Amino acid sequence: EVPAFRKAISHAQAQHRAIVEAIELREGARAEAIAREHARMARRNLEYVLNSDEELMPRIPALSLVVR
Repeated sequence: EVPAFRKAISHAQAQHRAIVEAIELREGARAEAIAREHARMARRNLEYVLNSDEELMPRIPALSLVVR
């Protein structure tokens, strides 16, 4: 529903697939690196919503889990 995050969601899904692939191939360091980058992107997205565009907050149900 949020156009600003449509591209990010697609990228995040690709990262999930890459993490699983790395684990299957027993490439622990690669899986860790992808997971860390994934977490950084998620944090940037969260910070954007919390600090730059609070109008998005009601449109992102998972934010009800975030305590400010």
